[in-house]
Amino acid sequence: TLLHGEAVSLGMMAAVRLACSLDLLDQTVVERQQKLLETLGLPVVTPVLNDIDPDDFLKIMARDKKTVGGNLRFVLPDKIGHVEIIDRIDQMLVTSAIKTVCLTT
Repeated sequence: TLLHGEAVSLGMMAAVRLACSLDLLDQTVVERQQKLLETLGLPVVTPVLNDIDPDDFLKIMARDKKTVGGNLRFVLPDKIGHVEIIDRIDQMLVTSAIKTVCLTT
């Protein structure tokens, strides 16, 4: 089980890594955010998500309010203090970003 703040931290890390994979953001920003979250005592990876199939995770996300016309909508940082809203992203990239916050044992 995750606390809300822990889940938000993990979501922030997945989002920033997804943004980096889309070339919206530089890797140095990813590293800066990770260090900040770790300094605050928040998780950047977790074993809690290991048992969840990424496809099932995507199905859960598709039922979320952040969908437009059946497509997932992502609010991704493109620089510090600014975001870009993207409605269509390759699901493989999303799955990969989700996996980055899973701690494999």
